[in-house]
Amino acid sequence: RAIFWLCAIINGVLLISVFLLIPETNRRYVGNLGVRPKTWYQWSPTLFYLKDRIDDSANSPSLIPGKVHYNPWKPLSLIKRPSVFFILLPTSIQFATWTILQTTLSIQLKETYDYTVLKIGLCFIVPGVATVISTLSSGRLIDFLYRNRKEKYQLKYKDKIEKAEEIPPFNIINCRLIPVVPISLIAAAATVTFGWCIAKGVDVAVVLVMTFLVTLCIM
Repeated sequence: RAIFWLCAIINGVLLISVFLLIPETNRRYVGNLGVRPKTWYQWSPTLFYLKDRIDDSANSPSLIPGKVHYNPWKPLSLIKRPSVFFILLPTSIQFATWTILQTTLSIQLKETYDYTVLKIGLCFIVPGVATVISTLSSGRLIDFLYRNRKEKYQLKYKDKIEKAEEIPPFNIINCRLIPVVPISLIAAAATVTFGWCIAKGVDVAVVLVMTFLVTLCIM
């Protein structure tokens, strides 16, 4: 039960930290983070760092007018947009697959490999490390690909840009989607391999490597 108490404590600390430290970003209240929010629970230490850009006038041009109506179902309306739907569909399937993999791992380590609770917990360090690595590297990866494509684009139309001639718009969506296909293929292959290894009782090291790859790629 210790793992649940530990998670409860960590999440409690994170919840309090988020409430106290993360700034309000709703443009109706703070505009482009240049307007001081009126209510105390929307304040945060970030205001001290933004003091040079804070505009205390109530009619700041960055404020979006209108009242805020709480509607928890409103985000679901985004699914009607094809561009949103066709991004959410494959990623939700991938995330569901990862969730099933995590559940299967804990059960099979007990049933197939006869691991103790402590050993099972240690095995979950592997996907945990993969999560940290993916979180730290994914943004840098897509930024690198963006800069690379942007440089090639500017080089290709350099003469037209200098002459102020019209050029086709830079396809940022295509640029962002470059890593999706190879990473998704690796995740799919690793998932199939994971299932086969579990079914055949292959050495647990191979199972954990596949768990690492699936977690890294899907995250």
